[in-house]
Amino acid sequence: MDQSLVKMNGGYGLEFHLMLILVELYKTFTNN
Repeated sequence: MDQSLVKMNGGYGLEFHLMLILVELYKTFTNN
């Protein structure tokens, strides 16, 4: 696999995980 492709996927993965964490935090705040 190309190195730049791996870097791109890693960046997207990080953003995706951050988004999931934000969504989970939002859910807990709206539930209370």
